[in-house]
Parts: sequence; structure tokens; C-alpha cells
Amino acid sequence: MWKEEIQFFDCLDSTNLEAHRQAIAQAPEGCVIVAKEQTEGRGRRGRSWCSPRGNLYFSVVLRPKLALDKTPQLTLLMGLAVAEAMGMQEANIKWPNDVVIDGKKVCGILAEMAPVEHGASPYVIIGVGVNFRTDGLEDGLQSTAIGLDDYRENKQHIHDANLELLYDILDLFQEYYEEYCRQGGFEGFVARYNDRCVNCNREVAILGPAGEFRAIALGVNAKGELLVRREDGTEECITAGEVSVRGIYGYV
Repeated sequence: MWKEEIQFFDCLDSTNLEAHRQAIAQAPEGCVIVAKEQTEGRGRRGRSWCSPRGNLYFSVVLRPKLALDKTPQLTLLMGLAVAEAMGMQEANIKWPNDVVIDGKKVCGILAEMAPVEHGASPYVIIGVGVNFRTDGLEDGLQSTAIGLDDYRENKQHIHDANLELLYDILDLFQEYYEEYCRQGGFEGFVARYNDRCVNCNREVAILGPAGEFRAIALGVNAKGELLVRREDGTEECITAGEVSVRGIYGYV
């Protein structure tokens, strides 16, 4: 069980960086790195991730025996596990890597592959940051972030609440990951994911190398791509670029 492979740290530069270090040293699949605080937390596209104490930060080492083009789907799989582990209908997924409540970000997910230059056996790192509280976040994030404590009816000691959610997420993700590997893909999770995908049937702004366009999101497909319909009725699959959803994070 992966919960037997958890390593707890008081403070790290980044749980993803520590997971990379241990994966290069041949840490087993399911090794979990948890920190109370990160000094160099990272998000997508090299962005920093504000990581004050009181929230949940962890990374998991995976060694999937799958084609490389399937590894981005692991981010979606973790998003589904996080949203369901929160146990509330309000927890939804903003494709591809955020969990949101009432249009505000409660969780971010970052997947990273093994650096080729290390020559180590293949691995993938999935990093997760969940807000329990927002009072320690930078001022610019206050309007777009939300903490789980705002929704907990019976608040527990913050450390216990973090551990409870961590174990619930790991239980679900391990179950989904093993099913995913048996199936060889994301097909069996599409309907469940789209039920929680906040992008579905909403206007999105696609920000890619070729510029910006707007479309209606129709949901994800079996490859984990976001299917959208342009104003002229043509449909296409989005695999990269930034996606903004109307009403989410201040996009109107």
C-alpha cells in the first residue's frame, strides 16, 4: 500500500523536487513525499506556487508501463481522485489540472516526467497542493483561491484534517491508477471525469501559440483532450495551451 511509503518533511524546497531526487535514487513506485511548507513550490509553465504552512503539499512517484503520450492523462486521474476525496458536490475539476469550489481554486496539480539526461529508469511525478486555508497566501491570490476550511462543518485540528484528506486521496488515486494501467488508458474514466468537469458546456478561451479563440467546451475524450466547438460549428481537440473558463478565476 502506498500509504506505507509516505515520507513526512517539515519544510522542503518542493515535494516534486524531492520526489525527483528519490526517484533518481530508485525509490519505488508509490513513494509519497509530504511537506508542511515549500520554499520553491512550482506550478505549470514554471510558475511559482505559494506554499505557506497549514495546507497540504505532496508528490507521488509513479513508474507506469505505458506509452509516453498517455502520461498527461495521469494529471486528470489525480484531479478526479482529489475532487472525489473531498466528498462534496461543490468540488469540480477545471481541465486540465485544477480543482475548484464555487469558481475558486482549491487545488493545483503538476505532473513531471523523468529528465532524459539522468538516464534513470522512467518515472512520472505527480505533485498536489490543496488549500485548507488562504490567510497565508499572497495578496494577489486571495480573490482566486479558496480553502477547504471554508466548507468544513466540523473543523478538526488542521494537521489531522490534512492527513485525513491525504489518505483518502491516496486510496482513491491508487485504485484509479491501477485500474488505468490495467485498461491501458483513460477510457473508463471519461464519464466520471466529465461529470465533475466545470469546463463542460461553458465558454472557454483557448490561449495557444497561434493566438486566442473562444469556443464551447464539450468535455474530455478518451485521450484526456478537451473537445471544443468553435463559433462556426467545427470541433477540435485541445492538447496544450492555457484554457480559461468563463466565470472561473475572474474570466468574464
